[in-house]
Parts: sequence; structure tokens; C-alpha cells
Amino acid sequence: MTDEKPGLTLDNHYDAPPEFAYSWLTDFHDDDGTRYFGMTNPGKVTRNGTTVQLEGAMRQGTTKMTVTLAPPDHWWAEGGFFSNSGRQVAHTKIVETLRADGAGTTHHAEFYLHPDGFVARLMFMMGSGKMRRDMRTSFDRLKADLDSEYRAVHA
Repeated sequence: MTDEKPGLTLDNHYDAPPEFAYSWLTDFHDDDGTRYFGMTNPGKVTRNGTTVQLEGAMRQGTTKMTVTLAPPDHWWAEGGFFSNSGRQVAHTKIVETLRADGAGTTHHAEFYLHPDGFVARLMFMMGSGKMRRDMRTSFDRLKADLDSEYRAVHA
């Protein structure tokens, strides 16, 4: 996947410094999926050193990701989407980086999606506009909550 272009890129600017943003963004919680990403039920977060296992339920099935933390400025997740019958319908990779930007932080995320099979490709192609809007909305919620918590802690 090294030379490919991401299917989606998103950027956020936070008022918080990179150290706070990194800590906040990588402090995964069981309810993150329902709070930010439209999951139907709380997920499961399991930590082991710099590796975090994430699992969440969606209407169409589940998502399972392995996140590798690389402090102080980046992390990536690899995994997939699974149908309600348990069949993997897509492989995914997300690469996220932070950099100092003036008095705050720029968060850059690249999303790679590889549907498995014709039906999955067709479903993802037809739903790509909604997925992009949903992810932008999710990033807007992350920004609002991160900035709000930073202001509350550093008021």
C-alpha cells in the first residue's frame, strides 16, 4: 500500500498543542465508536503496550482494527469490515499524523479501503459519498470535544 493514494484524507486543526492532541486522540474508549463514528453499540478496546485492538458494531456488521501507536506524532490502524455473517468484506488502513501548527496542532488522516469482491466494491462505491460526509462529521465532533476538553483543563 505504500505507493497508492488514500481513498479519503481529512485534516483538523486543534487549539491544543501536539502532546495534548496525541494523548487525547489515542486514548481510545469503548464508547468512541458510538460517540464519533455511528457505531450501534459500544465497542471493545484492548491495550497491550503500543498496540491497541479496537472492535465495534455497525448495522452492516463489525469493524476490527489493530492500532499501532508511534509517539509522539503518528499512529496507524489496519483491519477490516466484516459482514453480519462474519465474512470479511473489506481491508482497511488508516494513517494519522500530528504536527505543530502555530499555537495548535494539525491532524492529518489518510484512509485506505480495499473491498473484497464485486458486491463489496459496488456497495462501497455507491456509499462513498455518505461515508465521506459521515467521516467529516466524525472529525468535526472530535475537534469540538478535544478543543473543549483542552480549554476545560487549561482554563
